[in-house]
Amino acid sequence: MTFKKIPQSLGEDILEGLIKSQVYKPETNTNIDLEEVALAYKIVPKSVLTWAIIEFGQMKMGGVKEIPIPFKLGYQITVNKHSQDVFSGELYLNGSIATRFKFKPLVGIALVTMSALELYDIPVEEKKQEESHVFSINDQLIDAKINAIVMEKLLMQNMISSIVDKTIRERDAIKRLIELREKEAHKEDHIDHSVMESEAEDELEEDNKKESIKKLKDFLNKKSKEKIQPIQNIDKSITCDCGRVIHKNASNIIKLCTCYGEFMDTKLEIVKNDTKCTISFPKDFGINNMEMLLTLLKKNN
Repeated sequence: MTFKKIPQSLGEDILEGLIKSQVYKPETNTNIDLEEVALAYKIVPKSVLTWAIIEFGQMKMGGVKEIPIPFKLGYQITVNKHSQDVFSGELYLNGSIATRFKFKPLVGIALVTMSALELYDIPVEEKKQEESHVFSINDQLIDAKINAIVMEKLLMQNMISSIVDKTIRERDAIKRLIELREKEAHKEDHIDHSVMESEAEDELEEDNKKESIKKLKDFLNKKSKEKIQPIQNIDKSITCDCGRVIHKNASNIIKLCTCYGEFMDTKLEIVKNDTKCTISFPKDFGINNMEMLLTLLKKNN
């Protein structure tokens, strides 16, 4: 029921060697008393040691665990892991602190639990080294059955915890995958809308260009059909409909009136030759202004 095979496999003096040495833990500035470790391996029942290893052996540093003790009803234990193989905690009986322990190794938890709950082996009288310990067959069967029940319960708890942890991880992974897919779908939808808007803007701009070109062609065709007669000579005074004289006899200058808006008082130079007259218009003078002036000159020609 206890770890009696340790001396047999490692040598009879292994526990004595452990007793004579200590292990320093810089994280807590404490020493692990290996005499206590050796004592635990000698006297603590295997079921108690196995329980302590399964429940607290995989704890993370800084972790805290609170569980009921399966060996007696009403007992509960809280364990805090300070560093590698350094633990502290309390044992409770019906909600009240039964005992405390500080800076103990993992097997020390089993030793404290055994002592607090009085989980001792069946007493055996010490005999000579060459004589073996004698247990009754019935006691061995009872102990083996109890150990099997405790081990089965501990392994079942460990398996349930593993399944729960795995289920939680799978659920979190599925949730994360759904979130990523939603983000990707939203991003693709946004890109599609952007592309559609850009294509629509391009089409609108292309339609505007086509419309502008069509209007320009229509205007040029219209002007070509009007057949405006060229002005042969400008050699007399010309008065605008508003009553202002814009050209004087034999002058080479046309001075515009208010009818031409922002070009009022603008002077246009007339270049004469034997067959025709040429007028230089300012930039952005506009087709309408040109039409109005040429019509006036033609009328007074």
